[in-house]
Amino acid sequence: MSKPSEFYDAVISGLRTSIGGGVEILPYASFNSQTVSGLEIYVEVDGFNPVSLFSDGRHSQLLEVTIHCIVSRAIENADLQALDLASAVSRVVQTNCWGLGETVDFPEHISGSAGMLATGENAFEGWAVSFHQTVYLGDVPFEPTVINVNLAVNPDDESDAGEYERVGNA
Repeated sequence: MSKPSEFYDAVISGLRTSIGGGVEILPYASFNSQTVSGLEIYVEVDGFNPVSLFSDGRHSQLLEVTIHCIVSRAIENADLQALDLASAVSRVVQTNCWGLGETVDFPEHISGSAGMLATGENAFEGWAVSFHQTVYLGDVPFEPTVINVNLAVNPDDESDAGEYERVGNA
C-alpha cells in the first residue's frame, strides 16, 4: 500500500461485503448530496497522527476513521435501526484488516456514539462508529533467505570449522 486512500477504498469494499440488508455504503464525499431514503453508511477518514518510520523501512501512520450509520426517519424506529446498524458495523470493524494483510494492524479504540441527525424534508437519525488503525505505507521489504548455516554446541575451538555441523536452510 502506498497511500491512505487505498486503505479507505478497502474499508468501503469490506463493509459492502460484510453488511447486507440493503444498506448503501458510500464515500463521505457523497454525504448531503442526496436524499436519505433508507439505511446508509458513510466512511470518513477524519484525522491521522504523524508518519513515523517503521523498523522494516515502511512508514507507519495511525488513521482515525469514523463510519456514520444513517437511517431515514421515514423508517419505523429509525433511531434504534441506526443503533443496530452501528453495532453491526462495530463487530465488522473489530478484527478487520480489510483484505490488506500485513500492511495494516488490527483496529483499536473502537467506540460508538449517537451521531448526526437531521429534521425536515431529509430527516434522518445517525450513529457513528470510530476507530484508529495503523497503516504501513511503502513496499513490503525484501525478506532474505538464510542458507549454509553451521552450528556447534560448546566448541573447544570456535575457529575450528571441523567442530561445526551444517544444518538445513532456515
